[in-house]
Amino acid sequence: AQEILNGRHTENDAICGYIVKRGAYHGIDTPYNREMLNQLLKLHS
Repeated sequence: AQEILNGRHTENDAICGYIVKRGAYHGIDTPYNREMLNQLLKLHS
């Protein structure tokens, strides 16, 4: 929570981003991770 409050990215950004990218590469939909990533990115903007 401190990272988000201070405008820094968290390891969750990296983990969700990795899962979404790898899923797309292998043709696997990852809707929950994609939504979590979108919500995290909104917090940073």
